[in-house]
Amino acid sequence: MRRIAVLEQVCDITVQAVERLGKYINAELSEIESEPFARLADPCTALTRLTQSVRRIVALQERLDEDDETREKRLKAERAERERAIQAREVERRRAAGRDAFEEKKEAIRRAVRKAHRDVYPDETLADREHLLDDLFRDYEDHFNYEGDPVQIVTELCAELDIEYDPNDFEGGATDPVDPAGGESFPDPLAPRAAANGHDPP
Repeated sequence: MRRIAVLEQVCDITVQAVERLGKYINAELSEIESEPFARLADPCTALTRLTQSVRRIVALQERLDEDDETREKRLKAERAERERAIQAREVERRRAAGRDAFEEKKEAIRRAVRKAHRDVYPDETLADREHLLDDLFRDYEDHFNYEGDPVQIVTELCAELDIEYDPNDFEGGATDPVDPAGGESFPDPLAPRAAANGHDPP
């Protein structure tokens, strides 16, 4: 990185100054080479300060190198964590989609059995019918897990109720909500509502 290159350059210049100042103290420089140091009040103190500067620069370089290495490790860990989070969300999305599809299949099968029973026994009360279906499906779920063709499952469950089922009647995407308060089904919220006098709305 540029900051490390700058530090290296400064360090090189400072080391050269230390070397030349050391030669000046030892009277190893020519008169011309000695001129930049002639105005120093205490060359030894200046040498000590330059040496300390070199040490500080080297220490800073080491910290920067360590920081870069640590930063790279952190960035790598963050990338890995993001990838794991994305994978986890995808796994959960697939699980949720699978659960939704499974629950929809179960509900479609129950709707079909309910409708078949209602067609054969229209006078059965809602409470009695749902109680019968609860027992039927509880027993089924004790031994099976809704795998396979839903139409075949409906046919088998209807056979348990001594009802013949026409596979063409199966509507997996249809809805037939049950009103737990006692009505046969909830009204369609999008359907026109009857007027208070019992006549169709205008």
